[in-house]
Amino acid sequence: VAANGDAVICLEPDGTVVWNREVEFRAWALDLSVDGQLLAVGSLGGELLVLDLAGNTLNEVKVGDRIHRVRFNADSSAVLAAMGDDQLVVYSRDAGTYKQYSTRGKFRLLECVASRSHIALAEGNDLCLLDWDGNYLSRRNLGSEATAIFVDPVAALLWVGTEKGGLYGFQPAYFRRKAAEWFSRAGRLKEAAAIFEEIEAYDKAYQLFRELGEYENAARVVHATGDVVNAARHY
Repeated sequence: VAANGDAVICLEPDGTVVWNREVEFRAWALDLSVDGQLLAVGSLGGELLVLDLAGNTLNEVKVGDRIHRVRFNADSSAVLAAMGDDQLVVYSRDAGTYKQYSTRGKFRLLECVASRSHIALAEGNDLCLLDWDGNYLSRRNLGSEATAIFVDPVAALLWVGTEKGGLYGFQPAYFRRKAAEWFSRAGRLKEAAAIFEEIEAYDKAYQLFRELGEYENAARVVHATGDVVNAARHY
């Protein structure tokens, strides 16, 4: 499947055209769903489409400005789009509606990270992590402008390339920890504790579970560290 001017085309390996789907002014951004069954398409004319493998249109919405990049979430229920210079679009396929968020800086690059539960985008020299409500969770300066970002699902890494030749790999746990810290600052202690336990930051999870008065959860976390005596006291 490829963008071809004002259309998206699907080809056989020998070059035979299987189907051709026209769009409004320049098909520009493509993404396959995790299961490989759906194709998201963004155009410079502001169209956002979801097609099946036969080229049939399942979803279609006009968002109003040029789309530079599209990405599915984990279960293909939503599509992210980088629109214009500083607009993040989150399109819900079930509702058929989208939300639009203004970012703090200009960006063209975005990816879904940590099982596609968070959004990474590159704003100049900064790599930013956002949740699906457009809230900023963390920001990391790379020293030069990011020119490419890519998620490696096998190695579970987010790779970022910069204009000065830098190549950086980030573990999802880094992003999850930053998300947990944000939830903690926001007073959403249950979410924070669950993430800290998931990434095996047991000391942080233990403190939050105790603060919440959830002593069985605190005991479970302590037990995971091998401290059975302290765990028994909590039980």
